[in-house]
Amino acid sequence: MDDLMAWLVAHQAAVIALATVVTAITSFVIAVTTIVYAWHTRNLAIENTRLRKAGTDPQVVAYATIDPLVFSAINFVIANIGKGPARNVRFEIIAGGADFESKQVRMPHAAVTFKFLPQDDKISQFMGMGWSLIEPPVLAPFEVDLSYESIDGEKYSDRFSIDISQFNGLVRLGEPPDEQIAKAVKEIAEEVKRWRSSRLPVEVITTRERQKRDAEARREFEERVVRKGSALTND
Repeated sequence: MDDLMAWLVAHQAAVIALATVVTAITSFVIAVTTIVYAWHTRNLAIENTRLRKAGTDPQVVAYATIDPLVFSAINFVIANIGKGPARNVRFEIIAGGADFESKQVRMPHAAVTFKFLPQDDKISQFMGMGWSLIEPPVLAPFEVDLSYESIDGEKYSDRFSIDISQFNGLVRLGEPPDEQIAKAVKEIAEEVKRWRSSRLPVEVITTRERQKRDAEARREFEERVVRKGSALTND
């Protein structure tokens, strides 16, 4: 122990210098750790803000699709696929559309502003029949600019390309359930109509008349049993 103390006293300057270096390194490590922690905390806060924002923001898209009920009919759709409602939804055709009149394309009026479009809701407009739109010359692709606002007033804008040629060559097999039900109901109605036109004889009987008829049938049956028993006795 005395030797250690003597060595420390002899090398006091070196020990103090080493302690100073160790303290500086420790302070530097602590400072870097604090900076890294603050940076991660900031990124985490930004990510949480983005997640909360994404959970309430609308996202409005425009596209063309085949009508689910009318085969070969093409619809123009503006749909809100986001997590919140959209306000003041407007669209504008910024490219193409010169052949709308020749193809008799029906589109929503561009000047109309849809005041409110709830989450998972959509606006669908019949554009035309597929065979007419795809018949050469095919309806040229066109671009649509969509603008809308969130419920908090934040503005959004996006562009979408609409190309009808994507439906060329598509074939549907079978019938949708709605069409099958409608067809079955129509067949039932036609069958009922045939029954009415054939005037099938229908016998209407009251409860009292039915009871009287049942009693007479029972009495006739009992009389036959008695006659059959008498004939066996005589033999």
